[in-house]
Amino acid sequence: MKNKHQLQSEKTYQAFIDAIMEIIAKGDIEKFTIRSLCSSLGLSPRTFYLYFKNKDHAILQCYSTHEEELLKQILEAQKEAADPLDKVLQIFDAKVIVSLKFAKLGRELYVCALHYYDENLFDDTIPLYVKVKEALDECVEKKLYSFNEDTRTVAWELIDFSRGIVFDYYLRQESYDLRSVSAKRMKRYLGTFIEN
Repeated sequence: MKNKHQLQSEKTYQAFIDAIMEIIAKGDIEKFTIRSLCSSLGLSPRTFYLYFKNKDHAILQCYSTHEEELLKQILEAQKEAADPLDKVLQIFDAKVIVSLKFAKLGRELYVCALHYYDENLFDDTIPLYVKVKEALDECVEKKLYSFNEDTRTVAWELIDFSRGIVFDYYLRQESYDLRSVSAKRMKRYLGTFIEN
């Protein structure tokens, strides 16, 4: 059971995350400073640095909100898929849905990731990786498909490729149908790992 200090610490951390998410939603991220954030919460900048290394690190921590929504979308999508390979593609479709829903956050995450390296974005425990690897492992276990690389490598290759597709969309800020473009490209790229 958590003690009073731990509960207060979690509450303070969540207050920072909620405030940053609100700033991103309003599109005021350029105006956001650590001092103004802390002032709005009635906290000192010193408190901010107990939880985050810098502004970019704080924004990247908002990724967990993005990941929770992504996991929810993935689980909904997987109910419909029977074929494990279809599950893989539906996972990436779910990622696109969430990327479009959190476009402002997504753009900021990419910018912050250029400034501050967060190893959590490349951790084998992130929900996206876990779900992709599970679906790929199911392909192999059921002897439906075999791959020219181990499933961990394939999962990360697909995730990196998917991030590139979304990043390209954010850069262009075009109004094309990201879902259909991504689905075609992901299917084609996934095919390069399948052994005949």
